[in-house]
Amino acid sequence: MLFMFVLFFRSFLNMTRFNFLLIIFLLSGVYASAQNCDIETTNEVVNTISGKSTGSITVTISNDSKDIKLFLLNQGDESAKEEIKTRKIEKLKAGRYEFIIIDTKKDRCYKYLSIEVGDTQ
Repeated sequence: MLFMFVLFFRSFLNMTRFNFLLIIFLLSGVYASAQNCDIETTNEVVNTISGKSTGSITVTISNDSKDIKLFLLNQGDESAKEEIKTRKIEKLKAGRYEFIIIDTKKDRCYKYLSIEVGDTQ
């Protein structure tokens, strides 16, 4: 619960209406999310080169299906509203990227990911 509060407080200043509603949804299901929720992921990160937008993140979901949705949270209103169907995000700058994976078939089943893209010289 503390983690969710810190996440909420950290993003409060840059929060959009959609993100606010999504966080409220997550807070309402903090305890239920651990029950019957088996979203397992592996992530592949390609770092940027010399500060350019050459980084990428690939999220692989072990039990992936059409019921599992992936969203990028910290890139503005439009990215948070559209599902990332390819599971790969390219042309990224160095920085932290926050994702949420939601299993729409299971009530309140989600996983939060925070992935860092580094910069190599």
